[in-house]
Amino acid sequence: PAHTSPSTTIRQAAVAMGEQKVSSLLILEGGQLRGIVTDRDIRRSVAEGMSSEKPVSAIMATNLRTATSETLVFDAMLQMAELDIHHLPVVDEGEVTGIITAADIMRLLQYDPIYLTADLSRRKTPEQMREVYQSAHTVAVRFIERGAGAEEVQGVLSVAADAMARRLLRLAEEQLGPPPVPYSFVALGSQGRREMGLASDQDNALVLSEDYRPELHGEYFRQLGSSVCQGLATAGQVLCPGEMMAMTDTWRMTVGQWREIFHAWITAPEPEALLYAQAFFDMRWVHGEEELARSVHVQAVESAAGSPRLHAHLAALATRREPPVGFFRGLVVDRRGKYANTLDIKKGGIAAVVQMARLFAIVAGAEALSTRGRLEVAAGGPVSAQSAQDLSAAFGFLNSLSLERQAAQTQRGESPDYHVDPSQLSKMERENLRDAFNIIKGVQSALSMKYPVRSV
Repeated sequence: PAHTSPSTTIRQAAVAMGEQKVSSLLILEGGQLRGIVTDRDIRRSVAEGMSSEKPVSAIMATNLRTATSETLVFDAMLQMAELDIHHLPVVDEGEVTGIITAADIMRLLQYDPIYLTADLSRRKTPEQMREVYQSAHTVAVRFIERGAGAEEVQGVLSVAADAMARRLLRLAEEQLGPPPVPYSFVALGSQGRREMGLASDQDNALVLSEDYRPELHGEYFRQLGSSVCQGLATAGQVLCPGEMMAMTDTWRMTVGQWREIFHAWITAPEPEALLYAQAFFDMRWVHGEEELARSVHVQAVESAAGSPRLHAHLAALATRREPPVGFFRGLVVDRRGKYANTLDIKKGGIAAVVQMARLFAIVAGAEALSTRGRLEVAAGGPVSAQSAQDLSAAFGFLNSLSLERQAAQTQRGESPDYHVDPSQLSKMERENLRDAFNIIKGVQSALSMKYPVRSV
């Protein structure tokens, strides 16, 4: 790959890039990667009036994220999008072997979420952002059609939703002025877990600094929350029916208030409250002061790990709805109404795995957020390694099947949902669906024995 040393001047680096027709130079010293300088860095240094005779070490980026030659394109792409970078060095066993650029990925993929998210920075209104968000859905549909795994597709949708929220928050800050106290905008539920589907709605909240005073700062954050949530809805991410959003007064709290409400959920859990409260254990920072969100989540996980009563309540939630499969492996469908002859693959399967994985991670005291990540860290502990592996496989299949159906609905101009008509599936798909449901049902049975109703 094109490279130079830390002592090379900015002018020499610019000349080298032009001669080699590259947009970046890796900075190596003694064969070790020290940093990277891009054409954007050089343009910025010129705009700031910096001398071109200064060494590139003065403007290079350090503490780089890297890939290996085994890194999947999807993973490299999502990493670039999340970090808002366009170059990713490739390092194998300590040796720099190459560099991946956004342009490389763009040439490989006709639609590129890196550029979809970058495109948002040029949009000034939610109406303009709607086109970008729809493009993200188009990307997801194309990935599904090309056989991409559920994790990759959900990652694309989650990255796009994060980027849209960040852009709307920045626009709100421009309009309202700088935030009067630090805050953190967090994603919850499927977006928090980076498991969004084509039918996912909003789940978000605000974590405010302890310096927050309602009488002084309340109106600012009320407007900020309303602006981002209404903007997301206009752009295409529908409002949460349960109003679990930053625009709702209830879900704008200080760090201390969040800790208090988590303490109440953990020490005195009530089933109905936990129905929506459990999604807050999926809390993930998106914008603002990351440490505010992290401090709440870390303490919540630590406290929840030592609460057998909470574990029992979460187990009851995870087992209250059995998968739609009968005694003789028959698939049980709705008999009447709008969804007659279909089954709900989310309520009957996906949600149960999400809830069980969340419980296992909480018992293990693990901070993992994704369902598969939670199953991995809990394997061999709160859940057997075999059950964790089986649940992960069932979860992957159900998500893939769901996304395929949602993609087909999107292509037909229909609103995507989680209802599947078994008669429209192949024989193998029906068998795999039965297997997935029976795996879930088996782990639910084991949970019911470990956490009987009387322990709740």
